[in-house]
Amino acid sequence: MRTKVAIASLAVAVLGLTAACSSSSSGKGGGSSSASTSASAGGSASDAQKAAAELGIDLKKCPVDITKPLTGTVKVGTTLAQTGPAAAALAPVGVGEKAAIQDLNATSGLPIQFSLIQQDDQFAPDKTLVAVQQLIQSDGVDLLDGVIGTANVVAARDVVEKYCVPLIAGSAGGVSANQPAKYPFTTVTGAPSYLDVKGWFAYLKQKFPNGAKVALMTANTDSGKDYLNAVNDLAQGTPYQVVSKTTLDATDTTPPSSQVTTMRSSGANVLLASVSPGPQCSALINQVAQQGWKPDAFFITNSCSTTALVKPAGAAAQNVLCNLYLNDPSAPAAASDAGLQKIITAVKKVQPSGPIVGSDISGYGYIEVLFKAAQQAAKSPLGLSRLGILYAATHLTYDAAWLQPGVEYSLDYPKDEVSVESEVLSSFDATAGQWTKVQLYDFKGQLTGKASG
Repeated sequence: MRTKVAIASLAVAVLGLTAACSSSSSGKGGGSSSASTSASAGGSASDAQKAAAELGIDLKKCPVDITKPLTGTVKVGTTLAQTGPAAAALAPVGVGEKAAIQDLNATSGLPIQFSLIQQDDQFAPDKTLVAVQQLIQSDGVDLLDGVIGTANVVAARDVVEKYCVPLIAGSAGGVSANQPAKYPFTTVTGAPSYLDVKGWFAYLKQKFPNGAKVALMTANTDSGKDYLNAVNDLAQGTPYQVVSKTTLDATDTTPPSSQVTTMRSSGANVLLASVSPGPQCSALINQVAQQGWKPDAFFITNSCSTTALVKPAGAAAQNVLCNLYLNDPSAPAAASDAGLQKIITAVKKVQPSGPIVGSDISGYGYIEVLFKAAQQAAKSPLGLSRLGILYAATHLTYDAAWLQPGVEYSLDYPKDEVSVESEVLSSFDATAGQWTKVQLYDFKGQLTGKASG
């Protein structure tokens, strides 16, 4: 069973405006804290100035009044790969987002409704930029949510800053995307690259205390560079020697045979692999098997955690290791997870047929973060405004059913700038077509400054 964590009220978090606003009460889900100042009553100008100053926002530079209450139907924009190589992994995110909008509009108790506008960016940063410009300038969205990919979030954020449109729950693992001091309108969710690598090294210390030879494959992307930097950092002063480093272009659709040959020939007995989400996940696994290489430990990035990306490798995927943070709808424990079943039910209303995968669950989660922030903002002195929702999103802690049991969603700027700081190391069971839990690694409070900047 999951233990629900009450969300701290904005007044308690930082503002401390009045004694009445700083009281909170426990409850389930978002908006469970209470504040006597309601959204309709509104906060003072000084409340907004304090919140904006803390986030590093100059309200005078915004082209619109971001302290103005949002009413009626509020437009939310998102970009994702609906076509292209990454669509197999990322298109289901859009289904989960639609399910969350429909479900949470009906159940959140908010005095506003959110409407979702999705744009296809094919997981290409240049297309993300164009899509975000259209969403803001043509579609008139008040908020963005769930832009996927480190380079994609980076591509979007200058436009976000220019128009003072909060980007909530940008899905990015790279440090370059999580820069709240420089880009206060962008918040990032999901497991960062540094967390993934930290989990890998925690396992290596347990499994190979006397050291190992490591082969590292990284995607030729911003995220891949983060994996490379994290490995270089965490390998220092350890008996783990990186003997091979190879890269793979995000758009490469051919099997990585030459890279695997190079890594295998290096004498490495451990393989750490960060590839782009999509067919590259199973292609790498298959190539390792076809070349007869049997590393003592084979880790693959959490971007490949969706079972649909691993199953095509068949028996070759047996015992491949991966850190999971998204809850798995195909896991045996899913049937008894009430929170996850609620999400699955919501997704089935949008997609009655077809399998429900981790990407569906993540899409629901990105939108849920927005709703939780809105619920919290509604009970704060800032109210349901762009600033109120953004501030709430940066001071938000709750037990999310879309995350693995034991993994908490938590942000509390500036001391906690990383929303997910724990993962469940899992091993793939090729016969069952499922991940099986090995160990939970929790690094809460250790990633700010490492996975953010």
